[in-house]
Amino acid sequence: MNLTSPLLRSGLALLLLVAVAFALHLPVLGLSFFSDDFSVLHRIGEKRDLGTGSFFRPLPDWTLYINYLVSGPSPIAFRSINVLLLGFNAWLVFLLGRNLFGDDALRSPAFIGALLFVCYPFHNEPQLWIIGRSTAMATSFTLLALIAATSHSDPITRCLVVGISGALGAMCYELALLLPLLLVPLAILASHYESRVRWTMVVLAAAVAGSNLLLRSMLTGHVANTYGASFFREGVVSYLDRTGKVIGRLFLPPNHDPSQQVWLFAALASALALTVFLLIRRTANEPGNRKLMLVLTAITGLACGVAIIGGVSTRTSESDRFLYLPSAILCLLIALVVFTLLRGWMRVTVLVVLLVGSVIAMRMNHLNWIEASRTIERIVQSTPIPPADGRLLVVGLPSDHHGAFILRHGYREALTFAGKDASAIHAVEAVPPSHVDDAVINVLNTEDREDTLHVTANDRLLIWTAKGFVQVPR
Repeated sequence: MNLTSPLLRSGLALLLLVAVAFALHLPVLGLSFFSDDFSVLHRIGEKRDLGTGSFFRPLPDWTLYINYLVSGPSPIAFRSINVLLLGFNAWLVFLLGRNLFGDDALRSPAFIGALLFVCYPFHNEPQLWIIGRSTAMATSFTLLALIAATSHSDPITRCLVVGISGALGAMCYELALLLPLLLVPLAILASHYESRVRWTMVVLAAAVAGSNLLLRSMLTGHVANTYGASFFREGVVSYLDRTGKVIGRLFLPPNHDPSQQVWLFAALASALALTVFLLIRRTANEPGNRKLMLVLTAITGLACGVAIIGGVSTRTSESDRFLYLPSAILCLLIALVVFTLLRGWMRVTVLVVLLVGSVIAMRMNHLNWIEASRTIERIVQSTPIPPADGRLLVVGLPSDHHGAFILRHGYREALTFAGKDASAIHAVEAVPPSHVDDAVINVLNTEDREDTLHVTANDRLLIWTAKGFVQVPR
């Protein structure tokens, strides 16, 4: 085999990117499940319930079911698949960059963009949160569609790949419904003949997205459930505010101090403005390069649609899964900008700083998930046996640790996975008045948000504190 062949370089790139993904996540592979992981895996693995539920994301559920059949409730087995997906998606970023930049060397902007994506620190949920796999899978199919759209294969094959990838991606996570929009910038700036092919892909992808919405409406009774529909009830000002937050969070870590975050956002805006000014000057005689940057910028912005609708936190890493797809395109754009503006040691220095800074920021986020995992283990291990003639009512379970999910959901399933009988244990909303034995109280961590129970004199009330469970006197 020719050692300089594109096939060999592509295979080597895949191996390197997967290896880097596992090296970065080795300290967190063995963490516990988190929150919804417990309830979803119990439903899929133990109950063998593969129904659509309140969402319509069947493909990830099927992979979770197969995962469960092979490994049982082993977090490391599930999380290893998620990390493998990160490496695979980084390879797809490399292939997309190769199509766009025309260079597949391991020192090209395509590979550097893929490496930046593996190290990108603000999309940890799809790796650490098991059910975050749906976001990664949807991104895989979306990237495959973009690769097909920018390839030089025959138009019919490309359209078929775009249509099939769009259909499969939409069955993983809603961000794949953005595919028609992502194809528009590629169609606008294409040559006359290629433009017709790509506009055909836009129409095809839109038809596929519409069919998915119709299908989910038929199977689930709604296009968006109560949780999803709530994102569309905001005003224009709210969405503009969310847009600013998303732009900031694409580049900056979360910060609990709002005043510091405002200054960081202002510094970021200045840095971006200066970069744009320098690019305009540098690419004055390079219209092709300038157009490519505009296309990547437009696709990144459009890919932020779900993040803008759903919102991302500037205080914690919660919902950073919404940044997974946008960051894939953003990393290609960053690599292209660095290669355009810098040369020699300056280019190397900036790339090293970006990669090292990303790894440090990722590690800081991982520490939050490590603490969340330890908290879950302490809660599960210290949960006592319910009274023989009553129930154990638990109050104050933490929902997250700086955005790393704890037991917002899945408490009883977590106890079940640990071998404890959870039939008489309930996480409840608040402590009822001590003098009322028949108080009605809301039950948490349940699929039915309207579920309630009546407190009896035999029930034992516990409240979780940072040091453990404390019994509430009656």
